Amino acid sequence: MQATASMRRGATTTARSLAEQATAGDQITRSSDDLRRGLGTVASAVAEQATAIGHIATAADSMRVQAEQTDRAMKEQARTMKEMHASAQNTGNQIRLITNANREHSTVSASIISALGDIRQAADRNAAGARRVRSGAKDLPKRTAAVTPRAGAPSGKQAKRRPRSNGA
Repeated sequence: MQATASMRRGATTTARSLAEQATAGDQITRSSDDLRRGLGTVASAVAEQATAIGHIATAADSMRVQAEQTDRAMKEQARTMKEMHASAQNTGNQIRLITNANREHSTVSASIISALGDIRQAADRNAAGARRVRSGAKDLPKRTAAVTPRAGAPSGKQAKRRPRSNGA
């Protein structure tokens, strides 16, 4: 009986061990499912991270290209600013030269106006002299007629002479 009891005890212990193994198997199955879900989540996260890294790399490349373009634009703007500065200095010099020329023209204009005034006075004097000469010339035939009978007639030789022309 002792053998039977020992077998019973062994069977009970084995049954208990099998039940514990079944429970442990269920727990391992649940843990495996949890692990599988966790690994799926990790795999999805890794895939998302890979996609994000691709986007980041693309954005970094785009930023590099934009930085190069910005650098070129800044250099172009600096060159343009230098040219504008040189042009502004040139314009300032041209304005200064024009101002000086205008000042000289004003001075010369004043001199010309003064000279024109002098010319006008001389022309007025000449016109007055011409009027006097014309007035005197109107009386010349009368005076000549009055003097000619007193002086006498010209001699024959003098009367026959022809006036010389420029061509003979």
